[in-house]
Amino acid sequence: MHRACEALGVPILTHERYEADDVIGTMTERAASEGYRVAIVTGDKDFFQLVRDGIRVYNPRDEGTWYDAAGVKEKFGVAPEQVVDVLALMGDTIDNIKGVPGIGEKGARELIATHGTLDALLERAAQVPQKKYREALLAHEAEARQSRELLQIHTTVPVEFDINAFRYRGPTREACYELFSELGFRSLVMEYAPTADTTATDYQLVTTLEGVQKVTDERTAAGRFAMRVLPDASAAVRAGIVGIAFSIAPRQAWYVPIGHVDADPDRLRQGIGGPPKLDAKTEGVGVQQAGFDDLFDLSPDEQPLRSAPLPSAPLRSASSAPSASSSEFCPLKPMTESERLVADYAGTGLTIGRHPMALRREELAMRGVLRAIDLRGARQGRVVRVAGMVITRQRPGTAKGFVFLTLEDETGVANIIVRPDLFARDRMVIIEEPFLVVEGVLQNQDGVTAVRAEAVQGMRGAEIDFDAHDFY
Repeated sequence: MHRACEALGVPILTHERYEADDVIGTMTERAASEGYRVAIVTGDKDFFQLVRDGIRVYNPRDEGTWYDAAGVKEKFGVAPEQVVDVLALMGDTIDNIKGVPGIGEKGARELIATHGTLDALLERAAQVPQKKYREALLAHEAEARQSRELLQIHTTVPVEFDINAFRYRGPTREACYELFSELGFRSLVMEYAPTADTTATDYQLVTTLEGVQKVTDERTAAGRFAMRVLPDASAAVRAGIVGIAFSIAPRQAWYVPIGHVDADPDRLRQGIGGPPKLDAKTEGVGVQQAGFDDLFDLSPDEQPLRSAPLPSAPLRSASSAPSASSSEFCPLKPMTESERLVADYAGTGLTIGRHPMALRREELAMRGVLRAIDLRGARQGRVVRVAGMVITRQRPGTAKGFVFLTLEDETGVANIIVRPDLFARDRMVIIEEPFLVVEGVLQNQDGVTAVRAEAVQGMRGAEIDFDAHDFY
């Protein structure tokens, strides 16, 4: 919680050996004494005892209700300064405060409203007409006083009051992205994901001999680097080199143009034509090299270009390169829509284009699998099959071992309830498979339609029978 508040820019104020209630009470009194109008946002009725002129309580649970002194009396039946005495009698199960046995909220309000304070009530306990209350007060006087002490919010915590410390700073995108990625909060991860505008980068275009020498020196000093050769065609046997990119750190790179129409070939060739300037092997210095798509870049036909002077043929622009989609340069058939979707999901965890389930709908329909939208009109108690991409998996601590899944298809979402024994049997399928087929009984409870699972199976996109295709 602290990490989330810090990442989101919400101020945090604590003090050792004091509860949060006491710190809030202290800040409230100090702010009010300096002329600030204070609002305490809480659903805890203990804070009613702090309400006075300039101090109000806002309870977001009570339909967004504000409580001043009059509101407290209307809600709680006593004035704010009597609240702690009422709480001392009735106790507080959440805070494990016993109070006086046999006296509930209604009785506590009546007793304090009649006698004014807890002290006055205890002094006249023997005169209380209700036998149940009288005997309880006489037998548990010490517990009542102790409960009041525990429920009293102290306003003298030795903490510094600085109004600027309460100002909202706004979120830190990097911290939010890191935290919410760890927690798996998808929507928040997307909201705070790095963008081109928020990510610091250092990308440089190198067009001089001096710049090339600097790249070589820094690359050698770093001890390791990444390299990417940019070709002007998709077929390795026909491609020429357009440029070379080098990087020694995340979001940092140099780009050396070679085959661009606006480059100066004579000027650059003198500096990068052969070793040791930009030789990929960096011989004799023990530098580690990482490459991208080296099966293409380091093909036998292209390797001589790394260690020999560049040819003197006219430079070509990327726009003049042969079409990569041309059959002349595509040794394998292009990927189908289904295959492309599988490749996207396997590589990035994301899908582009139509929903994956739409591509399997005809096949699923033949197997009796309903769409999510079809469940709305189906008869309760019917055995149904439904399939989809798993978008949530939940196992609440209060659910006694039940697991709740949400499957998404091209028409909507389906709620799935998994029994503990079924989860124990098919645990690995349920927690690891990205797509599931579920068979179970349709039920509708409190207006929520769900399938109570009886069987769960994985549905991998990779189970599609593929021929050899161009997967790059």
